[in-house]
Amino acid sequence: MRSIRGAAAFGGAALVLLLVATIVSGVRSATDGGAAPTVLNLLACGLGIVSALLFLTVPGRPSRGSARLAAGLVGAGAVILLAVWALTTGEPGSGANIGLGLVRLVAIGLLVTGVLVGWGTRGRPAPVADGAAP
Repeated sequence: MRSIRGAAAFGGAALVLLLVATIVSGVRSATDGGAAPTVLNLLACGLGIVSALLFLTVPGRPSRGSARLAAGLVGAGAVILLAVWALTTGEPGSGANIGLGLVRLVAIGLLVTGVLVGWGTRGRPAPVADGAAP
C-alpha cells in the first residue's frame, strides 16, 4: 500500500482522529478527562508519522519534490503535536494554555497542508529528462 493515495489516507485518518479527540475531550469536564483523548491523540500522531514515511517511500512517483514536501509537512505536524502532548501530559489546566493551543493549531495546519500537497501530486505527469520521450 505504498502509494500517494495510501499516504494521504493515513494523513486524513490522523486528521479525523484529531477531530474526534478534540470532540471527546471537549464533551468531558476538565477534571474527568479520561484516557480516550490521550489515546486518540497518540494514534493520530502515529498515523501522521506513518503517512510521512509513506510519502517518502512511494516508489516511482513523478513528482518526488512534492512528495518530499508533503512528507515534511505531515511529519513536522505530527511531531509537533506529539511534543505538545508530551509537554502538557500531567499538567493541571494544560488545556488553558493559549500559546500551546496556537502551536497545536499551526501543527494541525501543517498536517492539513501536507495531506493536500500529497494528494495533489498523484495526478501529475512524469517530467521528461534530457529530451527523452516518455
